[in-house]
Amino acid sequence: MFVCIRRYEIMGVYEQMFDEEENLRMNCAAYERKGRLEGLAEGRRLQSEEVARRPASMAMSVENVSRATGMTPDEVRRLVDGARDGSMERQRRRRELFYEHSI
Repeated sequence: MFVCIRRYEIMGVYEQMFDEEENLRMNCAAYERKGRLEGLAEGRRLQSEEVARRPASMAMSVENVSRATGMTPDEVRRLVDGARDGSMERQRRRRELFYEHSI
């Protein structure tokens, strides 16, 4: 009698462990899918920004770049202004590094 009761207790513990492991697997799979989707969205955003930079750098109007890329005019302006600021910032850092190493 004692052995049968212990057997059912042990089986219950194994079932509980199996359920917890299965839940863990399902959660991991869900987080992997979420991460993959977030990565794809980030990649699309970066690609559209890169596509918007080229015509903007060719002196195309912000409205035309906006229509061509599907971005809002404000997003295009911010992107173009950020590219200019980033370019100037990179040049400033290069000068600082050059002067640090030349001294």
